[in-house]
Parts: sequence; C-alpha cells; structure tokens
Amino acid sequence: MTYLDLWTNGTPYRGSYQNEKYNKLINDARVETDDAKRLDMLLQAENLLIDEDVIVAPLYHRGSATLTKSNVKGLINHPFGPDVEFKYAYFE
Repeated sequence: MTYLDLWTNGTPYRGSYQNEKYNKLINDARVETDDAKRLDMLLQAENLLIDEDVIVAPLYHRGSATLTKSNVKGLINHPFGPDVEFKYAYFE
C-alpha cells in the first residue's frame, strides 16, 4: 500500500496521474478487512499502473544469495527491508 497509494488523487509529484478506477481500488483496499479481497484490489491497482496505463516500469529488482552453515537455524531472509533477521536464529 505504501507505494501504491502514492499514485492516487493526481498528485503533481507523480506526473499528475489520474484514474478514478485506480483511486477507488486503493480507497476500498484501505478499509477492507478481508485480506484476500484486499490483496486482489491491490493487485488490480498494480495491474492498472504497470500493464494498462504504463505509469510505472520497474527496471531493477535486487537479488542476493546467502550461504549459511548447516548448524545455523531460524535465520530469516527478507526480499526487502533488512536483508537478514537474526531474531529467531540459533545454533544446533
């Protein structure tokens, strides 16, 4: 939601993009309590931005590889934000 709602309401900081269907999807997703319905709304909104209106064209996606010793358990690797979470990590 953080990045999708940046494109609502025709803000001049985002090229004055205006699409009433997109705005409705985002506004409805803000108040939807059913996670599956909310995700579907956000996917539809993303589809409008990327596939139909072609307002955003992601050019780069970061990737990484991690080697972990077999006795290290509970490490969590995130695709975004902090690379590794050590909160649940332990040695066997």
